[in-house]
Amino acid sequence: MKTKKEKKYQELGQEDRSFVGSKLIWAWVALFSLSLATLVTTSYAWFNISNDLMVKNISLTFKNSDYFQMGLKKKDSDSDEITYFDTLDKATLEDYSSYSPDLLMIPVSSCFQSNWLNSNTVFADTTPEFRSNPGTETVATEGFYQFEFYFLSSRDAYVYLDEGTSLVPNEANNERTASEYDLNVDDLNKIKDCVRVSFYGEDFGYQILELNADQPSNCRFGGRLDVNPYDSYYDYDSHLKEILFGEYNDASKIVYSEDARVKELDGEHSTFNAMSDDKAIPVDIDKSIENGLVFQHESTKILSEFEHDDNSNQLMNPILYCPMGVPTRCVISIYIEAWDPEAILSIGRSSFDLNLVFKAFYMEK
Repeated sequence: MKTKKEKKYQELGQEDRSFVGSKLIWAWVALFSLSLATLVTTSYAWFNISNDLMVKNISLTFKNSDYFQMGLKKKDSDSDEITYFDTLDKATLEDYSSYSPDLLMIPVSSCFQSNWLNSNTVFADTTPEFRSNPGTETVATEGFYQFEFYFLSSRDAYVYLDEGTSLVPNEANNERTASEYDLNVDDLNKIKDCVRVSFYGEDFGYQILELNADQPSNCRFGGRLDVNPYDSYYDYDSHLKEILFGEYNDASKIVYSEDARVKELDGEHSTFNAMSDDKAIPVDIDKSIENGLVFQHESTKILSEFEHDDNSNQLMNPILYCPMGVPTRCVISIYIEAWDPEAILSIGRSSFDLNLVFKAFYMEK
């Protein structure tokens, strides 16, 4: 199988097969190894992570490829021809997609999802959008990996994730980085908690995987932030009112109150944890919610929700359905969710390894 990519990606694959009754189960592994470094900037965004991103071990290998392949469309081409591969590596990804090893990775958010995913959405023409700026609905054009793959199966199949899927900090590299830059390695290792992997397919829509969670965190897409300037104080507007960033229903429901003034830090300063400037009028989020303000929240699934019980014909939560012999489009995105409370400057320069293990359940629709 292969992929057409809008941004950048990385992997290594392997397959495993076993029989359960009359159903054939297979699995293959995609391994991602990323090195991320932080660069603090003055841009009006959450923050940047690295202008010298190192991506390692970018390849995708399939065994038993007579059953399954992955395809890519040639980049910068008007042709719809799909080329299928048993093995994908850096050179192939650069040739057939927008992949670049020099990616500047920046925290982005899946908020304002209804801007691109709604009743007017045409799946074939759509790739998921992310937001790069907490103050606007600006669409991110960089800072994350995104690939348009075409799965091809010799049999009707539902595609799931296997329990072997994992996202772990690259502790050895983080140890070296912490020593070199006088950082806390425990902070660097928190990168595993704010990385997301999303899947967009025609039959089962847009789904977000939150790997290292016991239950979906459903993080709130909104709040007070210290972003511009990054000075230990929540941002406020020209009317000296604190800014309530994010996606919510009605700005007229926002309540300002001295009860919400933060006079001293509770813990370490971060984008999400700051003080109220003496000149500013504080936003009271609790009273705003009582007044009818409604925030949008992230909707994620944990790994167990994407797994298939080999002893059951129940479908659970497939990523996509692949009809026999029909190229099946799936857009996979890898990004740092900017509204995750762990997505703060201290994760900068961190490294992590992402292993995606896909598993197919062969069954007619």
